[in-house]
Amino acid sequence: MVQECCKFVDELSDENLKLTLINTLRTVSEGKIYVENERARLTKILADMKEANGKLDEATKLMIELQVETYNTMDRREKVNFILEQIRLCLDNKDYIRAQIISKKVSIRYFEDEATHDLKLHFYQLMIKLDQHEGSYLDMCKHYYAIYETPRVKANESDKFMALKSVVLFICLAEYGNEQSDFMNRIALDKNLREKPMDMYHKLLDLFMTSEIISWSALELNFGSALRSSVKSDPAPDVFVGEDGEKAWKCLKERVVEHNIRVMTKYYTRVKLERISVLLDLSPEEVENCISRLVFKKMIYARIDGLTNIVSFKEPRDAAKVLDDWSVSINGLMSLLSHTSHLIDKEIMVHKHAAMTGKSVPKTSTVLNA
Repeated sequence: MVQECCKFVDELSDENLKLTLINTLRTVSEGKIYVENERARLTKILADMKEANGKLDEATKLMIELQVETYNTMDRREKVNFILEQIRLCLDNKDYIRAQIISKKVSIRYFEDEATHDLKLHFYQLMIKLDQHEGSYLDMCKHYYAIYETPRVKANESDKFMALKSVVLFICLAEYGNEQSDFMNRIALDKNLREKPMDMYHKLLDLFMTSEIISWSALELNFGSALRSSVKSDPAPDVFVGEDGEKAWKCLKERVVEHNIRVMTKYYTRVKLERISVLLDLSPEEVENCISRLVFKKMIYARIDGLTNIVSFKEPRDAAKVLDDWSVSINGLMSLLSHTSHLIDKEIMVHKHAAMTGKSVPKTSTVLNA
């Protein structure tokens, strides 16, 4: 009976009558497993009506009450559609924690089928919106990379390059770590980076992958205008546009400074704070704050002498570690001496044998060959 009555919902033009019928059917079908699919669809229609009337809170509450992942008779594609709608409403309602929880209900493996790629793109767009609020640039990079790897995106030149540009920008914005470094190296191997539309982004990626100091003023001069303003002939992702774009641009400057300090740790053991300030084009206070932040995150080792303003990047070695290294070195030395002694004894025996038999000794010495 409920299934038959559901057919009349779409036919009703009177909104009040339609609302009454939906509420009645939802009340009747509540708690009944055999009509749970119909109740979920009715709830979706009711939520759409609430949202259209500006009642976003009520629409969100209606949708998140549905536990469609437990509905055994519902088609999987329809389930995913319901879950994506729940995530969208939570994001629109700025309920980011609940959106994060609901997103875990979607299995990434489901999107391996090409028929589900429209849902895949929708899902990752929602995840990008969620992680943008959280400031998780590495996760955003992964989402854009998943979009980039989708066949229907790669088939479209503009969409392909736009996704890849976003991947490059967000991997540069991501905080340095083993995962970020590994992912950056994987991206650098992509052949599409050598294409003409990706020239600027390839150069930007190379700057972060090279162990050389990056000049922020030069980077801002060469890349700033192109990244912060879109040109029709070569559009850029809106990563550095708007209020969030300003935060991202400041974050990019921080990543440049962090990269430069990591480079210095490879070439310096001790250096004056003033010298670092000159190289980074920052005030000593800003340099000190940045070094402190990197030390706190255990990205580098550094100690600042407040009296002399000397920064030491050389990590003191543990006594046990020094002793172990010394032991290994001594063992190597003794092994080399033993081998040399053996070769000398062998050479003496060769000469004695030659003297007894009256034969000449070969010009090429065994010790020299060793």
